[in-house]
Amino acid sequence: MSAVYTTHKISNHLGRFGFDFYENEKKLVSAGQDCVFKLYDIQDGDFKQIKTYNCEDVFDLSVNQANNDIYLGYYESKNLIKVNDIDNIDEIIGEEIASFTGPVYNISISNKQKFIGVSTQENKGYLIKLNDNGTLTQRYLNDNHVGSCLFTTVDQEGEYALTIGCDGNIHIYNVKNFETSDAVFETQLHVTVTMVTEKEYVMQCSFNEQHQIALGGNQSLQLISRDENGKWILTRIPEINHQRDIQICQWVDGQSKYLITAGIEKDVKIWNVQEKLCIGVVNCEENICSIRYSKVNKALFIGDTEGNLYRWNDLDFEKMTETAKANQQTIKQQPISKHKESSEITQNQKFGTPQEKSAQSSKEDAIKKQKYALLMEEEDDQIESHTKSSVVSDTKMSTEIQESKVDQKQLKKKNQNLLESLQEEKIKAKELPQVKEKIAKNEPVQTPTKEMSTLSINESEQQQKRHKKNLKIQDIIYPSSVSKQLNRSCILWNLVGQIILREEDRNLFLEFDFPDKEFHSRITIKNLHNYSMAAMNRQGFILASKAINSSQEYESEEDFERFDFHQDAYSYSCIYFQSLSKSDKTLWSLKLGQDENVETVAIGDGWCAVQTDLQYIRIYSFSSMEQHCFCIDKPAVCISGYKNILAIVYLEGEPIYGCQSIKLKFFDVNSGEMIKEIGVPLTPFTTLTWFGFSEEGLVLTKDSKGVIRALIGYSNWTPIYEQPHNKNFWLKGMVDYKLAGFLLPKDELEPRLTQIYHEKCFDMQLPLPTGDYFEQNDDYKSMRHNQLILKHEQYRYQNLEQNQKLEEKVKALQKDIDVKVLRLFQHCLKYDEPQKALQIVKNNLINLLYIDSCIQIAQKLKLKQLISDLQQLQQDKESQSQFIQSIVQAQMKPHQKNLIIVSQSEKDHLKLKNSNKLVISNTKNNGLDSEDEEEEDSKGQDDLHEQENKKQNSESKNGSSQKQGQAQNQVEKGIQIAEKKIIGNNPFQKQTKQTVSVEEGLFSVNNKKRKDENLLNQKPKESNKKLKF
Repeated sequence: MSAVYTTHKISNHLGRFGFDFYENEKKLVSAGQDCVFKLYDIQDGDFKQIKTYNCEDVFDLSVNQANNDIYLGYYESKNLIKVNDIDNIDEIIGEEIASFTGPVYNISISNKQKFIGVSTQENKGYLIKLNDNGTLTQRYLNDNHVGSCLFTTVDQEGEYALTIGCDGNIHIYNVKNFETSDAVFETQLHVTVTMVTEKEYVMQCSFNEQHQIALGGNQSLQLISRDENGKWILTRIPEINHQRDIQICQWVDGQSKYLITAGIEKDVKIWNVQEKLCIGVVNCEENICSIRYSKVNKALFIGDTEGNLYRWNDLDFEKMTETAKANQQTIKQQPISKHKESSEITQNQKFGTPQEKSAQSSKEDAIKKQKYALLMEEEDDQIESHTKSSVVSDTKMSTEIQESKVDQKQLKKKNQNLLESLQEEKIKAKELPQVKEKIAKNEPVQTPTKEMSTLSINESEQQQKRHKKNLKIQDIIYPSSVSKQLNRSCILWNLVGQIILREEDRNLFLEFDFPDKEFHSRITIKNLHNYSMAAMNRQGFILASKAINSSQEYESEEDFERFDFHQDAYSYSCIYFQSLSKSDKTLWSLKLGQDENVETVAIGDGWCAVQTDLQYIRIYSFSSMEQHCFCIDKPAVCISGYKNILAIVYLEGEPIYGCQSIKLKFFDVNSGEMIKEIGVPLTPFTTLTWFGFSEEGLVLTKDSKGVIRALIGYSNWTPIYEQPHNKNFWLKGMVDYKLAGFLLPKDELEPRLTQIYHEKCFDMQLPLPTGDYFEQNDDYKSMRHNQLILKHEQYRYQNLEQNQKLEEKVKALQKDIDVKVLRLFQHCLKYDEPQKALQIVKNNLINLLYIDSCIQIAQKLKLKQLISDLQQLQQDKESQSQFIQSIVQAQMKPHQKNLIIVSQSEKDHLKLKNSNKLVISNTKNNGLDSEDEEEEDSKGQDDLHEQENKKQNSESKNGSSQKQGQAQNQVEKGIQIAEKKIIGNNPFQKQTKQTVSVEEGLFSVNNKKRKDENLLNQKPKESNKKLKF
């Protein structure tokens, strides 16, 4: 049984820091990201600060104990600095040893062979050898990681090196030929761990004298050693474990007997590896970043990520081992009781016995159980003392009974007053009967305080307040932007290109890079107005800035003087537009009023928009004319554009039960009207991180958990991508209903601007519940996928754009869905599931002619009940279709029944069209809503009228020329009415059920005459009735 020890803690730095021993472990040096370097005297069991220096931001440091050279790894400067003789200097200004392309994360020194292992933001580790003549030899380890290399070290003999990356992989190299100039180091072993490795949880390990590597990454220790043949072998030791993943492993003095480990649960443990026994444990407050053992001071020093430094004194490992063994033996000999068993379980959970692996409770639960065990022991002691004094207490009992009789009246009065107070405080009704029962028996009742009486009532309110406190309210977002990395940041990265904001000396530059070099070449603009937000499509881009004097990005005058800006940039919010068309060289800029700043920007088809902090939406044409300016009544989150639609995401209110209150409005730029409003769902306790349109006009959102949703048919939000790695999926957009982007390493939420990523496309995936009947069926997944696309394409065809290509795509999707339905029907019958087969047909089949095929399949299998159900389904659909047609026919006016007269050559096409589109499934899963069904039925009815008119025309073909002229006039009149019925300004406006579109690809009727200006400009007699959205 291990014992719990205490540590002495000081608040050393603000944030991450590194430390090491100095002057034969008599002193300690530390430096951190707060740009402070400190020197301590640690000889007397405490910290005595000697001196403080100014330095740059240091992420880690290490000291060569042979000559007291201090090596500092700078984060912003990206270099390794050597400092010596700090007693005679006032400021840390050292010699640059090496420079890198990214921040330095970790430094480790092998004292015997003078190797320095350096890990940076790059995906490879570096080795630097300090030669005897004072020169340096630098090499990098060639087997790269996917992401940053976070730890690099060398064994004491200088034969093997090890790197750990953020990808969870550990590489071991043979570096015996280090002196060779063109050396390529052989990779000896690859190990993958499950731990999420990142800067906050940096894994560290070490070699011992036997070339054994103590490695964490899991809850139990992993030991890597070499066998007799020189082969590396990985062995797991389950007895050496932590409650969560082991983060740091360090051998004591490089020996194989004692090991120090640190876990993500913030516990540090000392182990006797030979006995597989935990001999001591301490707990820290924050994530542990480094540990160092001082043999001279017999103390362990621990640093965490919040700048705290801990000291664990008086470490006598032999004595600690004996104590742990004695405690373990005592526990085995003690009889088992309830409270001691509870205490033993608590100790096991806390201090790492073999049973700890199965422990599920948290550290807080363990502490509570330990306190409970102590209380139980106290109660047992009280019971024993009460038993011993039972003889003495007999006389006292009689005295107490007499006193209780005397006080009966007072007790009754007290209880009555208590009942009245309980009723006044409105305690829960279930508590009142218990109180009344005790009062009736004249038993004492514990007087509840006001807090006790209202605790259960306000418990849900307190929980709600906690949730409200923990949930961050939605802020303004800039989709596809990357925060600053070194001297670069990305203000936009979408499918068109990438806009990089780069700092160089006193200047800012905007670099536009396009993956399609044929579309446009690289553009570089000097950023004199501090543009910090952008929107871009293939027509052009818009940039906007905030006035520097009103921005919180710069907090002092020194920040103002860092760059050379135009004078307007300090007081005005500026807008800049430039066309990307090779034939159009339009570019312009303007500035807003002195009290108005741009918050977000968007771009569409021939227009661009800005949203300002005055709650204004300003829309400009590409020629810089302001088309619209209107107000919104709630704070905006972001805006986005597609063709002539401007989408505005705004806050409706504060979060409710962990859910953000966000809504979405659509504004039609052509008509100048707000045409739709809908809520924006997010995963509870998350925020919106991405919003935009796909190339097909599908609205997409992504929350901070990684769930991607789409607004299918502009009516329902549907999750279309929900995978375990979603949080690390960098979304750029959607093309052909495939999500375009790339997967980041598991410790990164943003891409690195210096790294090349391979873009991938992912299909939409509806999340099916585990155990669903069709969970593993590809046909079912494909059908659901196509239903989503069909619903949006139908809506897009009816409301956004109409062309023959889109019509053919809708027909192909319908046919593919029907084929999938037939396959699923056969699949269900194969596994004797006729009811599921019926539901598949009923809910998903579009063309009801395929029901005949289903009936034939059922007849071959002799399923009488299924045959009867399918026939009944066919009759119901046909009767429903006829009923709808009769209603439409009754509502039509006489002149509307002959809107379009088609030629004899289109007869076959109309028959096929009627057979495919006349009857629509009335279920929700077929991808059509009720309004779409009515429209399709209406079109089918119009086709019937057209056939009747065709017959009449064919019969009268040999008639008088006067009748032919009347028929032609009727065609022209029908075209005029149809053109008027289609309202072009409103992209979401639905057509009337009597209107038949005459666009090319639908009926191809009199295209030449439809294009005639005089014919199209004639005003119809009927009024244009505005439809509901």
